[in-house]
Amino acid sequence: MSTKPTVAIAYYSGYGHTDVLAQAVKDGATDAGAEVTLVRVDTITDEQWQVLDDADAIIFGSPTYMGSAAGKFHVFAESTSKRWAGAAWRDKLGAGFTNAACKAGDKHSTLAYFATLGAQHQMNWVNLGLHPGWHTSTESENDLNRLGYFNGAAASTPADLPPQDVSKADVATAEYLGARVAEQTAIVLAGRAAASTAATDTVVDAFFAAFGSGDVEGTVALFADEVDFRVSGAPNVPWTGARSAKGELAEFFGTFGQVLTLPESFELTGRVTEGEHAVVTARCVFGVLATGRKFTNHYALHFTVSEGRVSRYHMYEDSHAIAEAFAA
Repeated sequence: MSTKPTVAIAYYSGYGHTDVLAQAVKDGATDAGAEVTLVRVDTITDEQWQVLDDADAIIFGSPTYMGSAAGKFHVFAESTSKRWAGAAWRDKLGAGFTNAACKAGDKHSTLAYFATLGAQHQMNWVNLGLHPGWHTSTESENDLNRLGYFNGAAASTPADLPPQDVSKADVATAEYLGARVAEQTAIVLAGRAAASTAATDTVVDAFFAAFGSGDVEGTVALFADEVDFRVSGAPNVPWTGARSAKGELAEFFGTFGQVLTLPESFELTGRVTEGEHAVVTARCVFGVLATGRKFTNHYALHFTVSEGRVSRYHMYEDSHAIAEAFAA
């Protein structure tokens, strides 16, 4: 199942021109499939801080005043220091946009400042991804990236014009940036999911190899120090119940050899893995040593793998057939 990328736009607008660009960035990202939230940094709430923390990508925006981002944006940036210390935004994607009255001005300084802020937070920067427009005699001021910036989206609006007169080309360039960030974020998330799925499969394969060979120590070593471990079933079946510590797991996996015969058959019948989760179905036939009765068990295992270790193990099996085999 695919998940929409989440994009937060953290910005400040002094006179409304940057509001226009922020909305354009949002429109572009939304059209490209992202869930997008606008966050005004000068009035940011605790809930909006959480939006930034939870987002897959953060796009910074501010007008360029006196050679850099607006002072209120700088206040916001300095207030991210605790998140910087905890690397809370590490590996998020980042991008930026700005507006100024002059066509040249110092917009490059603002975009560079945004990129540096993102780098300090260990974010991955997304550039504009466009060649310059309006740089040959056959091009015009109606081109995308008409101002020729590369580190983000830049707009130029004469100081005496209202927000509704922001250049349509600059609005379109901002939309392009939003779409690019959404698309790049989706690519990164898909790659991370694929890597996570592969890592989960590796651990699950190792589990069945160790368990199948009777290597209890090797099996237990694949689990996290604290694990959500649950097997439902009747109380007369010795391996049912909930566990959490590794010592309990060693006892659990050691139980099978003490109460059951060697398996007459064992077959993995299916597996579905997505990200850190894997569900495996299997069929096996065992005998109970104490009663001499056999049972066929069709069961499913739900694994969750976190940081290379199994953090959740839920087993769903034919508890009625097993309970009857253990009954005296």
